[in-house]
Amino acid sequence: MNNFLSIPSKGINKTYSDLLTDLNHLEKIPCILHTKDEYKIYLSILAAACNGDNIVLTDSGLTEYELKEIGISSEDVLSVNPRRYRDINDVTCLLGKIKNDEWSLTLFTSGTTGKPKSVTHKVSSFLRSVKTGKRFENNIWGLCYHPTHIAGINVFFQAFFNLNQIVFLFDLPKDGIKKELRDSEITNLSATPSFYRQLLPSSEQYGSVMYVTSGGERYDENLSIELKKIFVNARFRNIYASTEAGTIFTGDGDNFRIKEDSLNLVKIVDHKLFLHKSLLGTSENLVCEGDWYDSGDIVEVIESTPLTLKFVSRQNDFVNIGG
Repeated sequence: MNNFLSIPSKGINKTYSDLLTDLNHLEKIPCILHTKDEYKIYLSILAAACNGDNIVLTDSGLTEYELKEIGISSEDVLSVNPRRYRDINDVTCLLGKIKNDEWSLTLFTSGTTGKPKSVTHKVSSFLRSVKTGKRFENNIWGLCYHPTHIAGINVFFQAFFNLNQIVFLFDLPKDGIKKELRDSEITNLSATPSFYRQLLPSSEQYGSVMYVTSGGERYDENLSIELKKIFVNARFRNIYASTEAGTIFTGDGDNFRIKEDSLNLVKIVDHKLFLHKSLLGTSENLVCEGDWYDSGDIVEVIESTPLTLKFVSRQNDFVNIGG
């Protein structure tokens, strides 16, 4: 069966067949997950999905003190859900269970604007941006985001629903990333501009890479020019996403064109971007003004028809580096 996950830094290579075996032998499903084991993170997410449970994902870099700051104790991390699902015999059955909207994920915002806030999303929030079909079935994804952050989860589901291979690049040094780009023949990359900058300067070219996606930070034209020199066959796109709302817009470079069927989900007041509450996960920390949530982003309208935006800055003084 297809390769599922490769973690070069730890010598881990798992197929989808391995995943099914491990999933069926899993005896405990954590309620709150705090671990540096990337494979365990994905295994636990899928187990919770099959069980119809919510699972809380915390950043593995948080200390015990920081966990307490967001309301999580050591005892919470050790709590587990009773296993209720029957054996999963094939991947088709597993995909069907994941699509069940009875389960959810709780994530935490980055904390760049204060104490991290928890946001809970139903699976439909993550599947909103997933594209499937024959043209996606041979993709090999380089995963360059932390696996418990919204961008990492979105990449995971995009790859998983097409039964693609995922190569974990997040914790590799520059030379290790370049080696995997060559040896694993990665076709799709999704990362922050900060991640891409560590590949530069480079005299190498990676012809297998067909799609380069950027998100989490401002994406400047100079970086785009340099990346096109090494990813010579790739199409480039930029993504606007947040922990509160998931993936919302995609665009080329700095400009985001809003699709006609999404016009009723955004509004701009005094250059501030507001998102409709239907896009949001659930959280006691999300405060809406009527039906609208202030995203905290300052935008410039490039065109009114079709509506095209450029993100200028945030409303606070924090700068997001590395997502």
